[in-house]
Amino acid sequence: MKKRNRGQISVYVCAMLGVFLILLVTILQGIRIWEGKAKCAQAVSGVVDSIKGDYQPDLFRRYHLFALDKTYYGKGEGYLEERAIEYLNYNLNPSQSIYDYQVQEVALTNTVSLTENNLSLFKKQIQEYMELKLPINLLEEILNLSDVESLENQEEFLTTQWNFLSNGTKKRKNPLAFDLGISQGDIETLENLIDPRKAMEDALQSGILYVVMPEQVEEISREAQDFSKAPSSEAGMYMENWENPFSIQEWNQMEQWNQLEPWEVDKQFDSDMCSSVGTQDLYGIAYALDSFQYAGNAFEDEEYHALEYEVEYLIAGKNSDYANMTEVAERICLMRFVTNGAYAFSNETMQEEALLLAAVLLTPVGLAEAAEPVSYVLLACWAYGESLLDVKALLQGESVPIIKDKDTWQLSLNGLMDIATEEVSGTETELGDLNYESYLILLLAMTPDTDMKYYRMLDIMQWNIQEDIPEFGIEHCICGFQLQVEIVESEYVWHIETEGSYY
Repeated sequence: MKKRNRGQISVYVCAMLGVFLILLVTILQGIRIWEGKAKCAQAVSGVVDSIKGDYQPDLFRRYHLFALDKTYYGKGEGYLEERAIEYLNYNLNPSQSIYDYQVQEVALTNTVSLTENNLSLFKKQIQEYMELKLPINLLEEILNLSDVESLENQEEFLTTQWNFLSNGTKKRKNPLAFDLGISQGDIETLENLIDPRKAMEDALQSGILYVVMPEQVEEISREAQDFSKAPSSEAGMYMENWENPFSIQEWNQMEQWNQLEPWEVDKQFDSDMCSSVGTQDLYGIAYALDSFQYAGNAFEDEEYHALEYEVEYLIAGKNSDYANMTEVAERICLMRFVTNGAYAFSNETMQEEALLLAAVLLTPVGLAEAAEPVSYVLLACWAYGESLLDVKALLQGESVPIIKDKDTWQLSLNGLMDIATEEVSGTETELGDLNYESYLILLLAMTPDTDMKYYRMLDIMQWNIQEDIPEFGIEHCICGFQLQVEIVESEYVWHIETEGSYY
């Protein structure tokens, strides 16, 4: 009996050893598979980080934006995939490796452009940058938002000026000069005046910049930029013939201003200035002034700038510095004209002087009875001339009060004859006075389409970077992507997908 059972223990031990060896080999093979997949996944993750590290350097250095140029400086969309393959082969197959990993396929897919989703990623990066660059309390100080309780419905800004200028003025019993107690000597002096309407026409014949920027106007470039491949043009945002800088609702908003007393205008101006601006747009406005140059604030760098007046382009969207500067100067002048007109038409001394001049101009031709309505035109010319001087002062770095008084009003009726050479004198800046930058903020906030200024920012970025990299295009810049990789090792195949993004 003992002899029959003599080999059972050996068989049992061998069977258990075989099972153990099979289990060990299975575990080792599982570890090898797991290790191979983990190694491949880690290598692919490294590729994604490497690709992200190849962000467009000029876009980051100049405009603080992270974006990947998927054409890699014009080398083609397949170049990044080739770099990924090189990276994987280098990391997966070191010289002493016992395994042989074969990278079968690499595809860069599901790319997310910087301009997708209504520029949401572009705006998000701007906001993140400005949150670090400019704390919100500083934004509130710059934009005078401390008294604004909420950013509600967009209220509109300006109204037809002629109705304002002709309403609410005091009626005169007699437009003739003698009824105003004016001496003959004063009349003889006024007779030597040129008609202010003609003076204004002559002054503006060459353009508003010859009045407000007489020393710099000849140096302003008239070279036109190419809009054919600009982001704003491709997005349908470029409006070459945008003749009316303000909407009808914006005119109506100014009508509300006209109904306020002068001492109420300052506060209402600050409130209405940002009533249509959302929090994100405030960051966009601050970013525009921080990252783009404008009149009086040219960057002291050696970088190429396709346009000298970049913020002015964000506002006007014209194709040259001269056209953009002209547009912005005209808009600021128009805004100043409304508040200056409010003062001129409420000042009795100025009304009497304008009425006197109208009578002197019309009496010789037998139209003295029309002196009163003509005096309104003269007052309008006077207010517009004062507005031109305001713009000139703003461009010289001065601040201008929103509502003028007898101490801050600079132009005499006689000075209209020489408006083009009239000097402006700076006044001590007081709380509530606005400088040129403040008006740029206001004009940026009043842009009819909020996205328009963002597309124009991209225009400027593309033009400036193309000076050194002609193949560069904003449409090739991506903020997110997915890398799909297929790797083979022996009989094992791994499909790995990894996402990379800057948000």
